Amino acid sequence: MTSATRIPTIGLYRNPKHQYFFNGAGPFPGVTSVIRVIDKPAIVGWAKRETARCAVENLDMVTDLIAKGGPKAAASWLAQIPDYQRDTAADLGSAVHRLAEETSRGEQVSVTEEQAPFVAAYHRFLNDYSPEFKSLERMVFSEAHGYGGTFDWLAVIDGKLTLGDTKTSKAVYPETALQLAALGNADFIGLTDDERKYTMPRIEQYAVLHLRPEQYASGYRLIEFHHIPEAFEAFLAALRLTNYKLGPSPIGESLPLPVREAA
Repeated sequence: MTSATRIPTIGLYRNPKHQYFFNGAGPFPGVTSVIRVIDKPAIVGWAKRETARCAVENLDMVTDLIAKGGPKAAASWLAQIPDYQRDTAADLGSAVHRLAEETSRGEQVSVTEEQAPFVAAYHRFLNDYSPEFKSLERMVFSEAHGYGGTFDWLAVIDGKLTLGDTKTSKAVYPETALQLAALGNADFIGLTDDERKYTMPRIEQYAVLHLRPEQYASGYRLIEFHHIPEAFEAFLAALRLTNYKLGPSPIGESLPLPVREAA
């Protein structure tokens, strides 16, 4: 095993697949991976609409692809459109997360034209709510249930310790409550190559900072999430299903033909 893929034997570690290891044991599923087990029918509809829109807006290109490469070539190109749109949005979201973290740490940031409205909205959030950040982008782990995760921020807002998640998606979805609940109910905060288990404080409120410059006058909305105990129970159910899917396949070999006595 190369040093690039070495799993530390001390502390909490997350690999590029967002799997977690604690003191060398693992992998344990990450919170976001667990939530993916939940059916999201809206995504199917979105993928259909994106593909249809792209086909209509690029009719000449599709026609040219069919003429030069055949129907399969055109179909293959169109089939990749939802993945491209998703990855593009994910890249922007990741960049905005990084810039928000750096801004919260008081660092100077350099932004692109596309990122600028999101960063401006984040500055308005800071000015409006004056969050007192206690921790940023930290890994957490649950020994009791066997999962890891990474929260965006812990901050005191209006006197309450708030666990917050920053989103740049087009909408805010109910399943995010499961994510917040799982992070807030973790056993401890952990660091790589550090054997200490840092106490996970008692969270007093949960929120999503939704950065969407085109949707809100201020460019953002800080949305409180409720029913966290119920959401945590739902998360544990999703975790059980995730672990089942990661376990041994229930599909066996063909049953042997029955032995029949000669007539």
